[in-house]
Amino acid sequence: MLSQRVLRHLAHLVWIWGLAMAGMVGLAGCSGGGGGASASTSSTTSTTTPVTPTTPAVTPSVPGVRVMRAGAETAGDWLTFTLNVQDFAYPERSAATVERVINLHEQYQLPVDIYLTDNTLATFETSYPELLNRLRNSAYVGLNYHIRPPKPYYTGYDWAGLSSQSQSDQLASVRNYESHVTDLVTGLPTTASGGFVRLKQLTGNNAVIAAFQADAALYPVVSQVFRELGANMGISHAAPYINLGTQSLGLNMRPEHYDLLLFQSPGQSAASLIEAGFVAAHGTAGAVSPFVVGVKMHDNDFFAQSSAWTTTYVNAPRRPPWSLSARSGLKTEAEMAAQWTLYEEALAWASANRSHVAVANGLGLNAAIAAAPSQPTLYVAGTMHIESSPKRWPNPDQLMAFFQRATAIGRVGSQANGMRWSIGADIGWLNGEKRAAEIVRTLSALGVEWDVHVHSPSDRAAAAQRIIALGGTPTTVLSGVQVSDIDSVRVAQSGSAGYSWQAVSMWGLVRTGSHSAGSEDLSAGLWQPRSSTDWQAHDPAASLVAVGGGSRALAEAETLAVQLVTSKGYTAPLYSTSIMVDSYTLTVSDAVNAGTSTDGIDAIETFASRMGARTNVRWASLSEIARAWRSAGSIPSRIVGTQ
Repeated sequence: MLSQRVLRHLAHLVWIWGLAMAGMVGLAGCSGGGGGASASTSSTTSTTTPVTPTTPAVTPSVPGVRVMRAGAETAGDWLTFTLNVQDFAYPERSAATVERVINLHEQYQLPVDIYLTDNTLATFETSYPELLNRLRNSAYVGLNYHIRPPKPYYTGYDWAGLSSQSQSDQLASVRNYESHVTDLVTGLPTTASGGFVRLKQLTGNNAVIAAFQADAALYPVVSQVFRELGANMGISHAAPYINLGTQSLGLNMRPEHYDLLLFQSPGQSAASLIEAGFVAAHGTAGAVSPFVVGVKMHDNDFFAQSSAWTTTYVNAPRRPPWSLSARSGLKTEAEMAAQWTLYEEALAWASANRSHVAVANGLGLNAAIAAAPSQPTLYVAGTMHIESSPKRWPNPDQLMAFFQRATAIGRVGSQANGMRWSIGADIGWLNGEKRAAEIVRTLSALGVEWDVHVHSPSDRAAAAQRIIALGGTPTTVLSGVQVSDIDSVRVAQSGSAGYSWQAVSMWGLVRTGSHSAGSEDLSAGLWQPRSSTDWQAHDPAASLVAVGGGSRALAEAETLAVQLVTSKGYTAPLYSTSIMVDSYTLTVSDAVNAGTSTDGIDAIETFASRMGARTNVRWASLSEIARAWRSAGSIPSRIVGTQ
């Protein structure tokens, strides 16, 4: 059987080939600038170049290369572009808008998700078949489905009393609606074939997102119908965030950590809006890499003051019959131009940042979930800091006795070794502890590693040199790092007599050196910080690995091990956490409260026996975790944790 790494490599080669081939095909029919038909109109006279209705029938879908994801293969930041098509009042403008959006995405070679309602689908199939063909066959378009009123299972619109029916009747009713076109006046399904069933027929085997919102009483039924009819993914506007791989009632859920309603901000900087979205996503406790910012637009945002379904159904009684005579006013030429400018700026930003950002549509999201390991591995390290102040130095004999036990525990099940440990000793202890050489040699013989831990940048290389002088070997881990120092750590640190030490990985990131409330980053998982200011973002080209240590507590480490097996939303192959022991009390630290717990070696031993028996857990030192992560493909796996 091919390894996961080989499979990823083969998939990447196919992806690159597909991007090149689809790019050549897609650009052939694009004009410069915005491309395609213009949706610019005045509020009174249309200057839109409409998509000319044609008579040829929709041709069968042609299998071809799909660009499901563009940008960095190991990006930690992802964008999704969504266009919800729903306007039935101005069908020619809606069609022209869709045409132009496709042109732009083909021009920038970026995937997009375009969602049609059943009525929009029927209109395009009847009046704009060439556009529908393009929606189905463009290499960059993921064609999806969403519902709007007057469907009686849309949130807050149960005008037909579905919630009072039996489950079998509810299922039958939803199936009927999703097999036919809905009458916009009566709200009833017509006899014309349509709905999600028709869209799925047109998309074939391609993954399709069914964007539906339903009241709690009807949601399970609606979800079941869409799942049975072939939907691969749903959406949620209620959850504070959704990690890639999260499921609900058997459906994957569209991931999103920040909902960027781009249509609300014409005249603003698209770059600033997107970057602010990622900053917010990186700081959301519980969010898991990849961090997804969803860029949202509706067709009507480009030409109308509001949508047709708002005018007809939201600003009217929620019972049939509905009048379709009222139409929203049109935007001015300047307003339309501002909306298009903002959208194209967002695409330009995504294209310019391909080195560290990915853009995916629903096809790419589903493919990423399918490729994720069924059981990610959690690497667990034990660590300790010894500070310079003699008041907190450990008793040498008690310290060595602690590690005699700590290095032997956890060798159960399939574990190749017991729990792995490292110590970061500050320069004051290395120089001032009379028995430092004895301790370094004794613990090194037990397998304890010696990381570099200092409070002054000028001591980094000196601490490494001192470890060598005491008979040990310094690792390439800088343990305890103020985020403002990250960029300076990327270069070799000079010591005396021509010696230099170079950090390869970091553990224990802090915002300030005081360890005050809110200072500690308690994230688990691994990533490569982009910079000192943007340190929560992963950069595939960065030179330092951040090994996330979590909360450092026993219970939280065990909870994470369970979650990686029982919960969805963890798609990277490798995650990390750590247990930190206070060197003076020899009990587990309480990093959340900047103190210590009462969990000593007995509690750690019991914990290690349980954790070591888990098939998804591996013991490793901090340096070993960083190496294992790189060997596994450097897939960012940060799980946001805050103090």
